[in-house]
Amino acid sequence: MNKKILGAFVAVLTVAMLTLPMSVVFAAKPMDVSGQWFFTGMMVPPYTDIKNAGANRLATQHNTGEYDVGPILGTFEQHIYMKIHFGDPEVVKNLPPNPMDWPPNNYNWHIERTFTGTVDGKSGTLTMNLEAKGSSLGYPGSLTGTWVIIGGTDQLANLHGQGTWTNLGMGRLAYEGKIHFDP
Repeated sequence: MNKKILGAFVAVLTVAMLTLPMSVVFAAKPMDVSGQWFFTGMMVPPYTDIKNAGANRLATQHNTGEYDVGPILGTFEQHIYMKIHFGDPEVVKNLPPNPMDWPPNNYNWHIERTFTGTVDGKSGTLTMNLEAKGSSLGYPGSLTGTWVIIGGTDQLANLHGQGTWTNLGMGRLAYEGKIHFDP
């Protein structure tokens, strides 16, 4: 292509681009967050839907809690789906009924949480997923994991965020991460 044709093409393209309506969407700058939550129901709710799968025990729990420290303030309820790995199917077959009496194990938790309250002064509901991995005797006292916001309503409809969390003990947990509101 010769230089005159290339120059004419660039000029036409530039004029065409300038005549198109332009809208630029900027995401809000992420905000650092940290705070705490605690459980308001039973700290160790009963396991339900318990199934054995080889060297694994599968179980669910349901509990409630409250965010009381930080920019996230309000209540939540959650469903916990656990896969607890004991390394040997015979161990799983012979587990005592009380989880506090179970031998050391490796666990994976998937938690689906529904939050109602405020985030940085804006109100609504949030749906969050939390994940955790670790090992423990009985109830996982060394629980750590990640969280991500997957949806919201009202003033929280455009809130996005993710971060990490850890168990502080006695039913109190701490979180940190980043959140931002999109336009």
